[in-house]
Amino acid sequence: MAITKITMIKFVEIALTIIIFALHYNSFPSTADISHSMITTGTYVGYVIVLLGIFIGLFTGTPISARLDMFYVLIGAALYITAGVMSYNYFSGSLVKGSYHNTGMTKAWLSILNGIIFVVDAAFTYRGE
Repeated sequence: MAITKITMIKFVEIALTIIIFALHYNSFPSTADISHSMITTGTYVGYVIVLLGIFIGLFTGTPISARLDMFYVLIGAALYITAGVMSYNYFSGSLVKGSYHNTGMTKAWLSILNGIIFVVDAAFTYRGE
């Protein structure tokens, strides 16, 4: 299997997704409303599973179709940006500063970054690269 732009982007996506998931575990906002908790946790856990499946498919020579990949990356972009903004709003309004706050803010910014990387992935997938 040749290493392509999409393979590299997928690797960055899965690496960031696992890092964000670990950060979320260490900065879970227990006092946030239920919609915040559901969107963030669902996004972080769900995309670890989805991206691992896509990544394994790439390396075993059975990649998913471009349409399905576009679906996953566009929904992922929307979810990661939404989760990042929700986390940023939660942690920027926090009165307590320290490692918990820093971890939450890092998670928020990395989530937004991952959402942007998903958009880049969608552009490359659309162009067929």
